Amino acid sequence: MDEIVQQGELSRIRTAYEHRQACRWDRRYTIAEKGNVLRTEEVQRRMLDLIVGRFGSDLSGTRILEVGCGSGYWLRQLIQWGAPPVNLFGVDLLADRIAAARELCPSAVHLDCADASRLRFSDGSFGVYYAAAVLETAIALQRESNGTFDIAVAPVLQKLGRLPRHGDETELAAVATRNFEAIELQHDCRVRFRDRSVRIDLGGIAKGFAVDRAVDVLRARGQWHGVVNAGGDLAAFGPRQQAIHIRDPREPRRSLCQVAITDTALASSGRSFDPFEAAHVSGAPVIDPMTQAPTTDIVGATVRAPSCMIADALTKIVMISGEGAGELLAQYQAGALVVFKSGDVRITPDWHNGIGAAA
Repeated sequence: MDEIVQQGELSRIRTAYEHRQACRWDRRYTIAEKGNVLRTEEVQRRMLDLIVGRFGSDLSGTRILEVGCGSGYWLRQLIQWGAPPVNLFGVDLLADRIAAARELCPSAVHLDCADASRLRFSDGSFGVYYAAAVLETAIALQRESNGTFDIAVAPVLQKLGRLPRHGDETELAAVATRNFEAIELQHDCRVRFRDRSVRIDLGGIAKGFAVDRAVDVLRARGQWHGVVNAGGDLAAFGPRQQAIHIRDPREPRRSLCQVAITDTALASSGRSFDPFEAAHVSGAPVIDPMTQAPTTDIVGATVRAPSCMIADALTKIVMISGEGAGELLAQYQAGALVVFKSGDVRITPDWHNGIGAAA
């Protein structure tokens, strides 16, 4: 990343944290609140369960990298759980956070102020097995949607200012093409880009994948029913019926309808809305990779599907293709509720059962 772009990205992140401090969001995490102490303990327990489930109880031979390590809280927690400091690596884009981490962590912990997109580690230094599963699904959806869903949309997002650009990427977003061979998944979970200009963005699928993994962990720990909600993407599991309110994408403080779901997932996409800023919505977050422009006819879409990863990705296809996504929805045993700019609300036939007016 060249100096100008790097400073721009640093400025953006600093501004976000300055706004957070101005709004006194740190109050949410103060240990003076008993609820925060309990929340932290619960997060620690679940994190430990995930690590032990993946690596076992002996962390002495495991190299662990934390991207966005901040002041090193989780790195220090890993040391308490048995990870040798010399095997721990942390990177963060903010120099003051790395400085704080160096004061608080043992000197043997490797800490770098760096851009996570260009790390100094060689291939195979750390495991990336879950990323391969996301990429495999994303590539399949790209082919099946004829390029409507495309994680290689990153250059277009850079052109629109929605992702930072590196100094050598000035002209990468000039032309959009449907290149179904741009990304190659190899047998050892490695990923190969066929062209040096390929850039990917997993923002349209990764959160749904994370929800699915959270459900897996809860089930593995004996939780037999519940809802995992990641803000717009959620999954209900177990035999109990769950009533979910769907936000009106035109007036996000108002509920559009209520839907009853059992052992399935919902994902929604619509225009940007920050409840801490204002009640109004901004421009559409979904970009058509071919037109390189935001969607206009559809202002919101909610997809119900067997997995949250699939539901998450399908919302983007529905936002761009509208009724043209019907065949793909059926292929994935999914259904959709679509809100048009005109005010029309349309649903696929499977939504007629279980949907009701907002309370």
